[in-house]
Order: sequence, then structure tokens, then C-alpha cells
Amino acid sequence: ISIEIKKFLSNFKGLFSKPQQENFILYILGLMLPCNKTIQGITEELQLQKNQSSLNRFLTESKWKIEELYATLFEFIKPQLQGIVYLIVDDTLCEKAGKKIQGVARNFDHCEKRTVLSHSIVCAIIKCADIILPYEIKLYRKIEICKGVTFKTKITLAREIIEKFLSLDFSSKIILFDAFYGAAEIIKEIGNKAKWVACCKSNRIVNHGKFNYSLQELATYIKPEQFDEIKVNRKTYFVFEYEADMNGIGIVKIVFSKKKRYSKYISYFFTNMREAGGREVLLHYSERWNIEVFFRDAKQNLGLGRYQMRSMKGIIKHWYLVAVTYSLLSHLLSSMKRTAQTIGQMCKHIRRNLSDIRLRLSVS
Repeated sequence: ISIEIKKFLSNFKGLFSKPQQENFILYILGLMLPCNKTIQGITEELQLQKNQSSLNRFLTESKWKIEELYATLFEFIKPQLQGIVYLIVDDTLCEKAGKKIQGVARNFDHCEKRTVLSHSIVCAIIKCADIILPYEIKLYRKIEICKGVTFKTKITLAREIIEKFLSLDFSSKIILFDAFYGAAEIIKEIGNKAKWVACCKSNRIVNHGKFNYSLQELATYIKPEQFDEIKVNRKTYFVFEYEADMNGIGIVKIVFSKKKRYSKYISYFFTNMREAGGREVLLHYSERWNIEVFFRDAKQNLGLGRYQMRSMKGIIKHWYLVAVTYSLLSHLLSSMKRTAQTIGQMCKHIRRNLSDIRLRLSVS
């Protein structure tokens, strides 16, 4: 494993000075260890002889560029992206305690059903076969904290991420998002440049003949016997397929889905893949779950939200170093399947081999 890690990190050698390269390697290693993912925690866990201010300056003052770091990462990973390449877009919160941290605001946490002081970030990952690559991380700033910064909605941030992804020359691209990001602004941005699948709310309006109905109203006209039984990832669903003109969107394929034939609880999905069947639509959408797994692993195992810095510059660099670390672990999982099955297991394996890894990487 030490050889694989050295090979991966050697791609970034030309981006840093010698001291920066050592700090880069130490920070990546520190993020994979079960310590408090603060600069102090990483320094103590690795038992570094140098002062922790060296790592702090690496994040907040050093002039290395995130764009160059990520361009290098993408060039390394890109040859492995063969077949269907999914872009999955969503947002998450990094809860914080300090009100003086740049960019924090009170955001509503839909899981906790309350507002929390936090950074709200719009993220996208690329998923292709066994590879998961964090693609973009953008801070959402509420309008009241946009001092000297142009206010952008989450939809606008997502649209910018998608616009960048559409410029890539993959032969098969599918974009996945939840109901919030299924906005006309985003779907118009995609156009016919890529395929997309999203879930949608029951109040979306479609034209049926001479009348307009919400999806919930339309569902009342569909008999349980009209739903087809299918299996997706070993689970049974009952689906009804329908093409309609959706307000603000255009002609789309709509899939009504429920877990039991006579259940009243229906999920709604829509896509521009009008030729696809209900099973194919749900199979593609099931890949969206990977971004939830990314958020969980990045927070629990890599400290995505555990930073204790006030500087937005340092915080953003921390996020992208977490993304590089996650990409490294994803690469290791893909190439060393017998060693570990999850990000957490791979982190434990690295900790057991830490001495050998540090010796191989020539960091003390």
C-alpha cells in the first residue's frame, strides 16, 4: 500500500516547493488517521517534530493553487473513467461553533429540522464504475454575508458546476440530482448535451390533454394494476411510465414508483431519456446515493467539517485536500479490493502500516 500511495502523491510533486510537498503529504496522511482533524490534532497524531504553525501556513499563506492541484488529480484519474460517467450534485452543511469564522451563517438542517451555524457547501462527485472523484466544492453564502462577493443561489452554483462538467469529452454522461436541483435553470443548462435523471416533487405540473394536473393529481387516475413490477438492485418496485409536457421543462419521461402495488406513497422521477424504461431510470438514479456515502465518509473518516480556522482561504484548501484524500482512498479501494471494502476500512489499514508509509514517502 505504501508503494500505491507514493505513486499517487508523486503526481503532485511539481506543484509544491520541497517544504510544501512535505506538508502536503503530512496533511493527507493526517486526514486518514483517527485523530481530531485540526492542524493541532494532525500534528499530535503524527508526532511531528515541526511546529504546527508550518501546517497552518501551508493552508492559509502558501501560494499553491487549488486549480492546479485539482487539474493534476483529474489528469491522473481521467484514464480510469471508462463507460458511463455520472455527475452527482447535492449540498451539505459543515456545522461550526465560532461566529467569527468567515462564511458561516445560520442554515436550516433538514435532518435535524432546525437552523445551525454552519458552512453550506454545494458539491458534485464523479462516479464511474468503482471510482468516485469529488469534482467541485463551492461555498454557498447567504446574501447577508456577501460582503464584497457576488451573491449566488445554490441553483446558480450547481449550474456552474454542471456547465464545467459538460465541457469534458466523455462519450456517455449522465447527471443526477434531487428534487431541489431539478429546476428549469439547471435543466436548460444541460439541454441535449447530456442525459439527466432527477426525482421531483408531487406538485410539479404537467399538461395532460387540454388540462393541467399536478403529478399527485395525475397519480389518482392510475390504477394499481397498471403498475409494472420490477427489480432494481435486488429490491422490488412497482412503476408506471408516462410522457408529458412538464411546465417550464418540456417533454420528459416521468416514472411513478412505489414499493408496494397498493401503497398510496409514490415517488416521482423524471428524465430526458424518453426511450428508457422505468427500471433503467431507477437504476441510474440509484447511483445518486453515492454522494450521500461521500458526505458520510468525508465527514466521519476524513474530517470534512472538523477544521478550526477562521480564514476562508484555508478552509477551502482543507475541503479540497479532503477531496484529494478521498480520491486517493477511492483509487486504493479500486486497485486493492482484497485489502478493504470501505473508506473506513482502508483508513484503518493505512494506520496499521503508517510507519512503513512514512518511511517510503520520506517524511518524518
